[in-house]
Amino acid sequence: MVVYGRLDTDRSTRLGLSVSRKVGGAVTRNRIRRRLSEAFRPLGGALPNGANVIIVARPRIVEQSYHNMEVELAGLIDKLAGALAKESK
Repeated sequence: MVVYGRLDTDRSTRLGLSVSRKVGGAVTRNRIRRRLSEAFRPLGGALPNGANVIIVARPRIVEQSYHNMEVELAGLIDKLAGALAKESK
């Protein structure tokens, strides 16, 4: 998966998810969206207020367990939080 982020100080933290048809059928894509949004929920507090985050799921995500998805997303959010902290200074 890929994570993009940008600061928008006028708003609260928002999450956008992109899961293309290459990932699978509608049922699979919706399951991935639900898992990603649930995995992001506890991690959102690590980001500065006003962060806009977009997560792009790649086809390989279907093979991952939920735990591995959480671990990978946590690492990406940590990197993004550092980059956004530098941007806000």
